[in-house]
Amino acid sequence: MIFAKDDWIAENSPIEPERLHAIGVIAFQWNACELGIRILLAALKGPAFQKTWAETANARVGEILDQIDRAVMASIHRNSVDIKGAVRHACTLYRVNGRNRNQFSHFLVSGSKTGLVLYNNKPRDFMEIFSRPPIESDLEDIRKVADEITGCKRYIVALSNYLIAWYYHLPKSLFEPPPVPTKPPVPELHWAPPSQSPAKSKCRR
Repeated sequence: MIFAKDDWIAENSPIEPERLHAIGVIAFQWNACELGIRILLAALKGPAFQKTWAETANARVGEILDQIDRAVMASIHRNSVDIKGAVRHACTLYRVNGRNRNQFSHFLVSGSKTGLVLYNNKPRDFMEIFSRPPIESDLEDIRKVADEITGCKRYIVALSNYLIAWYYHLPKSLFEPPPVPTKPPVPELHWAPPSQSPAKSKCRR
């Protein structure tokens, strides 16, 4: 396996290379999700795509998601139950996968080379970090989150392409838009502080 043959990888793997690679996949695919959510908003604006893209260059994610909710209600799709549902599903996917991504982006590593564990590093009290259960971070756990984020990215891209096709394919007498993409399931939260219930996130309506 390449991990075992590359000295640089071996030297720069504070946790097992396979787990570190899976965390890298999460970071890589989440970058595409962040890009995709901006494209989704711009796609909802149709002719104002470029203007919207420019205006959201430095926008916070919460602001973009709020704008998406308003944009779909002001678009030509406002009377389509299927499209409104698809867009809101994309918001929900993004929110839940984003929380799971954060667990593998903001953590403290503890333990030996063969028994490393990851702790959420958000508590303000440093010692509270170790009083909470560690993040489940076996290779299978991390790859599962990576696969779910990859699915989120693919759905957002497919939905954006669908919306863009609507504007470029009008009038409908000449072209038929592609089918609305199939909704992937919303994942469970991978980890939550003991005081919180790992319930599925709801997209603002």
